[in-house]
Amino acid sequence: YYNCLVFHIAPPVVSVSHVRALGGFHTILCSSEGFYPSALEQLWMRNGEFQNASLTYSIDKTNPDGSFTLHSYLNISDCVNYSCWVNHSSLSQPTILHM
Repeated sequence: YYNCLVFHIAPPVVSVSHVRALGGFHTILCSSEGFYPSALEQLWMRNGEFQNASLTYSIDKTNPDGSFTLHSYLNISDCVNYSCWVNHSSLSQPTILHM
């Protein structure tokens, strides 16, 4: 008797939200959930331009079912056209969600 897990490629479920305002800054969150395999690109854009990754704070985790979740936070001082850009091997093209 063998106990075997079989993983299939799973696309991320992507969402963006405004999470809090501290010290005059607003924080926005981009979440990619339930994806497999773990390799995923998740970047913030402002007015169509990619933002420096050093400006973001990310948390990644493995879910109980073996899939993965990535949360990326970005502190912003204005509300000018922010987007979350996500690419994964399960996607035919990158996903872009606008705030």
